[in-house]
Amino acid sequence: MAKPIPQPANLEHFKKEAKTLLKSLRRKDSFALQLAKSSLHRCYEQSETVLENEHFKLCDAQLIVARKYGHRSWMSLKQEATMEMVVLYPKETAVRCRLLGSESVITLRCTMPWDLIPGEILTVQPNKQWRFKDHNYVSGTINKRRTDVNALALTPLELRDEDLWDPADHYWGEGGLAHEDWQKPIVIWGPRESYEMEQVIPGDDPESLDFDPISKAAELNRAGEREEARRLFNEMLVQDLRCIDAHNHLGVMAFDNHPGVAIQHFEMGYRIGQLSLGDNFIGLLPWGRFDNRPFLRCMHSYGLCLWRFNRHEEAMAIFEQMLWFNPTDNQGIRSIIPDLRNGDSWESCKDW
Repeated sequence: MAKPIPQPANLEHFKKEAKTLLKSLRRKDSFALQLAKSSLHRCYEQSETVLENEHFKLCDAQLIVARKYGHRSWMSLKQEATMEMVVLYPKETAVRCRLLGSESVITLRCTMPWDLIPGEILTVQPNKQWRFKDHNYVSGTINKRRTDVNALALTPLELRDEDLWDPADHYWGEGGLAHEDWQKPIVIWGPRESYEMEQVIPGDDPESLDFDPISKAAELNRAGEREEARRLFNEMLVQDLRCIDAHNHLGVMAFDNHPGVAIQHFEMGYRIGQLSLGDNFIGLLPWGRFDNRPFLRCMHSYGLCLWRFNRHEEAMAIFEQMLWFNPTDNQGIRSIIPDLRNGDSWESCKDW
């Protein structure tokens, strides 16, 4: 009886299974040899001695795997299987990807959705695979897209412990006391540790004050060279998806005309930061610590996009979290909250 195909039917899983089986066949493993005897026509009538001296190839192992799952050929199994890949650099006619769960880079050619973003996970139905100039290519159809930072196997960003922050020593305005609703739980909680989040900037030279890839790309954008700026930001993310500042800048570039794309960039940067904080983080991320700013900017912009799309409760949760992280509120979050609570639209408030 054929074994049920695991779901999702991932092509990389079947490839690994065939390579593992081939190693077992060449080691003359008894179970693997019995699979060969029951699956390969030329092995049906072979004695144990002849079978042990058989020279098995990868195509033999692939056929055994295919028949294990009820398919007559490896090609038939491949047509049912899918590939999962992480978007690294989306272009107009192709997208550079990394196979999920590996470091293997592959270029996908297909009818390309125009709004793909780095870090997004695609489920692809492959049509054809080939290799050219030491690089792997695949053509196919995108069946599914998702954002799942936990599946990307990223190394969490380091949190550097700075000092203890005490709300009793904080300046809360005239009278010296916290009097607004958002301030009270912060004061009641009492002293908390403050941290600085590691900032990843691929290509940056800490010893040089003359070159900063983020600043260079931002300058190009301001000068109207948007495509070159976008290319530089994307190249940074190819090197390391944890470059939160690149996610933020790409989101800002899309914000005015393509808010649906912008919110994906901002959410990706926010989720990567949250992955590093964990679920139980209660500390501060002060704006005064320079490396916290890309994450705080991503949070701010993500909250604005949520508001823009009338997702008021989610936006409120983001903004309240920001005030908890940075009670100094250098980004003016406290002026946004009353409008959100009143149910005002982003459109009616965006020009203040």
